[in-house]
Amino acid sequence: MTNPNNFGHATVRLAADPVAFSNTNGSKNVKFSGYADNNFKSRDGNWGSQRIPFETYIRETTDATKTPFAAMREGDIVNIAYHLEDGSYLDKKTGQMVYAGPKVIVDDIWLVESKSIREARAQAKASQNQVPAQPAPVAAPQQPQPVGAQPAQTVQQTPVAVPAQVQPHPAVGQPITVPARVAQAQGNAMVNEQPF
Repeated sequence: MTNPNNFGHATVRLAADPVAFSNTNGSKNVKFSGYADNNFKSRDGNWGSQRIPFETYIRETTDATKTPFAAMREGDIVNIAYHLEDGSYLDKKTGQMVYAGPKVIVDDIWLVESKSIREARAQAKASQNQVPAQPAPVAAPQQPQPVGAQPAQTVQQTPVAVPAQVQPHPAVGQPITVPARVAQAQGNAMVNEQPF
Protein backbone atom coordinates (compact mmCIF):
# COMPACT_ATOMS: atom_id res chain seq x y z
CA MET A 1 0.00 0.00 0.00
CA THR A 2 1.24 3.47 -0.86
CA ASN A 3 2.33 5.71 1.99
CA PRO A 4 0.77 9.15 1.35
CA ASN A 5 3.52 10.73 3.46
CA ASN A 6 6.31 9.31 1.26
CA PHE A 7 5.25 8.87 -2.33
CA GLY A 8 6.34 10.00 -5.78
CA HIS A 9 5.69 9.44 -9.46
CA ALA A 10 8.05 9.73 -12.43
CA THR A 11 7.85 9.16 -16.17
CA VAL A 12 11.33 8.33 -17.43
CA ARG A 13 13.19 6.98 -20.43
CA LEU A 14 15.54 4.17 -19.37
CA ALA A 15 19.23 5.05 -19.57
CA ALA A 16 20.25 1.36 -19.79
CA ASP A 17 18.87 -2.14 -19.31
CA PRO A 18 18.03 -2.98 -15.67
CA VAL A 19 20.66 -5.00 -13.81
CA ALA A 20 19.72 -7.71 -11.29
CA PHE A 21 21.98 -8.62 -8.37
CA SER A 22 21.35 -12.01 -6.73
CA ASN A 23 21.30 -12.31 -2.96
CA THR A 24 22.34 -15.39 -0.97
CA ASN A 25 18.70 -16.24 -0.10
CA GLY A 26 17.64 -16.32 -3.78
CA SER A 27 16.07 -12.87 -3.86
CA LYS A 28 17.25 -10.17 -6.25
CA ASN A 29 17.96 -6.46 -6.10
CA VAL A 30 17.20 -4.73 -9.40
CA LYS A 31 18.81 -1.39 -10.22
CA PHE A 32 18.32 0.92 -13.20
CA SER A 33 18.19 4.61 -13.99
CA GLY A 34 16.06 6.78 -16.20
CA TYR A 35 15.91 10.33 -17.53
CA ALA A 36 12.96 12.51 -16.51
CA ASP A 37 12.47 15.56 -18.73
CA ASN A 38 12.51 19.00 -17.13
CA ASN A 39 9.41 21.18 -17.54
CA PHE A 40 11.52 24.29 -18.15
CA LYS A 41 14.30 25.51 -20.43
CA SER A 42 17.76 26.22 -19.10
CA ARG A 43 19.58 29.51 -19.68
CA ASP A 44 21.04 28.17 -22.93
CA GLY A 45 17.51 27.46 -24.22
CA ASN A 46 17.65 23.65 -23.99
CA TRP A 47 15.16 21.35 -22.33
CA GLY A 48 17.24 19.23 -20.00
CA SER A 49 16.53 16.09 -18.04
CA GLN A 50 17.39 14.60 -14.66
CA ARG A 51 18.96 11.15 -14.31
CA ILE A 52 17.25 9.30 -11.47
CA PRO A 53 18.59 6.01 -10.03
CA PHE A 54 15.90 3.48 -9.06
CA GLU A 55 16.05 0.15 -7.30
CA THR A 56 13.67 -2.54 -6.15
CA TYR A 57 13.62 -5.89 -4.40
CA ILE A 58 12.28 -9.15 -5.88
CA ARG A 59 11.44 -11.88 -3.37
CA GLU A 60 12.98 -15.33 -3.70
CA THR A 61 9.49 -16.78 -4.31
CA THR A 62 8.93 -14.52 -7.35
CA ASP A 63 10.13 -15.52 -10.82
CA ALA A 64 12.15 -12.47 -11.93
CA THR A 65 11.67 -13.35 -15.62
CA LYS A 66 7.92 -12.77 -15.24
CA THR A 67 8.30 -9.25 -13.83
CA PRO A 68 8.21 -6.05 -15.93
CA PHE A 69 11.91 -5.56 -15.19
CA ALA A 70 12.76 -8.53 -17.42
CA ALA A 71 11.00 -6.85 -20.37
CA MET A 72 12.50 -3.39 -19.86
CA ARG A 73 15.27 -2.25 -22.23
CA GLU A 74 17.34 0.88 -22.77
CA GLY A 75 15.23 3.65 -24.32
CA ASP A 76 11.86 2.38 -23.05
CA ILE A 77 9.48 4.91 -21.50
CA VAL A 78 8.09 3.78 -18.13
CA ASN A 79 5.85 5.25 -15.44
CA ILE A 80 7.11 4.59 -11.93
CA ALA A 81 5.47 4.95 -8.52
CA TYR A 82 8.15 5.13 -5.84
CA HIS A 83 8.99 6.00 -2.27
CA LEU A 84 12.23 7.19 -0.69
CA GLU A 85 14.27 5.29 1.89
CA ASP A 86 17.33 6.27 3.89
CA GLY A 87 20.36 4.53 2.43
CA SER A 88 22.41 4.81 5.64
CA TYR A 89 23.41 1.58 7.39
CA LEU A 90 25.48 0.26 10.28
CA ASP A 91 28.75 -1.35 9.12
CA LYS A 92 28.92 -4.74 10.85
CA LYS A 93 32.73 -4.91 10.72
CA THR A 94 33.53 -1.50 12.17
CA GLY A 95 30.33 -0.80 14.10
CA GLN A 96 30.26 2.68 12.50
CA MET A 97 27.26 4.25 10.84
CA VAL A 98 27.71 4.73 7.08
CA TYR A 99 25.68 7.72 5.91
CA ALA A 100 24.41 7.49 2.35
CA GLY A 101 21.90 9.44 0.35
CA PRO A 102 18.26 8.47 -0.06
CA LYS A 103 17.32 5.50 -2.23
CA VAL A 104 14.45 5.70 -4.74
CA ILE A 105 12.53 2.43 -4.29
CA VAL A 106 10.09 1.31 -7.01
CA ASP A 107 6.60 0.42 -5.71
CA ASP A 108 4.90 -0.05 -9.07
CA ILE A 109 5.91 0.24 -12.71
CA TRP A 110 4.08 0.44 -16.01
CA LEU A 111 5.53 0.16 -19.53
CA VAL A 112 4.07 3.10 -21.49
CA GLU A 113 4.90 1.92 -25.01
CA SER A 114 3.48 -1.14 -26.74
CA LYS A 115 5.51 -4.33 -27.10
CA SER A 116 5.83 -3.84 -30.89
CA ILE A 117 7.38 -0.37 -30.45
CA ARG A 118 9.82 -1.63 -27.83
CA GLU A 119 10.83 -4.63 -29.96
CA ALA A 120 11.32 -2.43 -33.05
CA ARG A 121 13.64 -0.15 -31.04
CA ALA A 122 15.60 -3.17 -29.78
CA GLN A 123 15.97 -4.55 -33.32
CA ALA A 124 17.10 -1.17 -34.68
CA LYS A 125 19.69 -0.91 -31.92
CA ALA A 126 20.91 -4.46 -32.58
CA SER A 127 21.28 -3.76 -36.31
CA GLN A 128 23.27 -0.58 -35.58
CA ASN A 129 25.63 -2.51 -33.30
CA GLN A 130 26.34 -5.17 -35.93
CA VAL A 131 29.60 -4.44 -37.72
CA PRO A 132 30.53 -6.47 -40.82
CA ALA A 133 33.35 -8.87 -40.10
CA GLN A 134 36.67 -7.63 -41.45
CA PRO A 135 39.96 -9.49 -41.44
CA ALA A 136 42.23 -8.38 -38.65
CA PRO A 137 45.29 -6.44 -39.83
CA VAL A 138 48.57 -8.29 -39.57
CA ALA A 139 50.93 -6.36 -37.36
CA ALA A 140 54.63 -6.28 -38.11
CA PRO A 141 56.84 -7.67 -35.37
CA GLN A 142 57.83 -4.94 -32.95
CA GLN A 143 61.43 -4.14 -32.21
CA PRO A 144 62.36 -3.85 -28.54
CA GLN A 145 62.29 -0.23 -27.37
CA PRO A 146 64.03 1.28 -24.38
CA VAL A 147 61.75 2.09 -21.44
CA GLY A 148 60.14 5.51 -21.87
CA ALA A 149 61.02 5.75 -25.57
CA GLN A 150 58.29 6.45 -28.08
CA PRO A 151 57.80 3.55 -30.52
CA ALA A 152 58.91 4.32 -34.04
CA GLN A 153 56.06 4.62 -36.52
CA THR A 154 56.59 3.68 -40.12
CA VAL A 155 54.19 4.30 -42.96
CA GLN A 156 54.59 2.16 -46.02
CA GLN A 157 53.74 4.06 -49.19
CA THR A 158 52.81 2.08 -52.25
CA PRO A 159 51.89 3.70 -55.57
CA VAL A 160 48.48 2.62 -56.79
CA ALA A 161 47.47 2.98 -60.43
CA VAL A 162 43.90 4.08 -61.02
CA PRO A 163 42.69 2.96 -64.47
CA ALA A 164 41.65 5.45 -67.15
CA GLN A 165 38.02 6.47 -67.10
CA VAL A 166 35.73 7.17 -70.02
CA GLN A 167 33.44 10.17 -69.58
CA PRO A 168 31.10 11.88 -72.08
CA HIS A 169 32.44 15.14 -73.50
CA PRO A 170 30.12 17.93 -72.33
CA ALA A 171 30.25 19.85 -75.60
CA VAL A 172 29.65 17.19 -78.25
CA GLY A 173 28.34 14.25 -76.23
CA GLN A 174 31.22 12.05 -77.38
CA PRO A 175 33.22 10.04 -74.85
CA ILE A 176 36.66 11.30 -73.93
CA THR A 177 39.37 9.38 -72.15
CA VAL A 178 40.58 10.76 -68.85
CA PRO A 179 44.24 9.76 -68.35
CA ALA A 180 45.09 7.35 -65.57
CA ARG A 181 46.25 8.91 -62.37
CA VAL A 182 48.63 7.61 -59.76
CA ALA A 183 47.61 7.74 -56.15
CA GLN A 184 49.66 6.92 -53.10
CA ALA A 185 48.31 4.88 -50.20
CA GLN A 186 49.10 6.54 -46.91
CA GLY A 187 47.50 4.93 -43.88
CA ASN A 188 43.78 4.61 -44.62
CA ALA A 189 43.53 7.63 -46.96
CA MET A 190 44.33 7.88 -50.68
CA VAL A 191 46.44 10.93 -51.59
CA ASN A 192 46.38 12.03 -55.24
CA GLU A 193 49.77 12.95 -56.66
CA GLN A 194 48.30 15.05 -59.44
CA PRO A 195 44.82 16.51 -59.92
CA PHE A 196 42.70 15.82 -62.99
